[in-house]
Amino acid sequence: MIVLGNPIPEIQLSAELEQLRVNTTYENNFNSVKDNFWNTGLFLGAGYQTNNVTIGLRYNVLHNDNRNVYSEAWMPFVRVYF
Repeated sequence: MIVLGNPIPEIQLSAELEQLRVNTTYENNFNSVKDNFWNTGLFLGAGYQTNNVTIGLRYNVLHNDNRNVYSEAWMPFVRVYF
């Protein structure tokens, strides 16, 4: 789910809710370890918009270093509108 707003035509503010199912299996010579969990992200972002392209940066306010698919809470984004 994504919510977009433009306080002025050049600036876009966004809120995105993302839910991913993570299924991983780690194997070595002795055993295998499975790690299955839901990863929820709530991204708040801001970007510069020109014509049908927006470039910006978003931050995951629910980021957890121990259980996350992304290594960092900050992520750049590019949106193209048709």
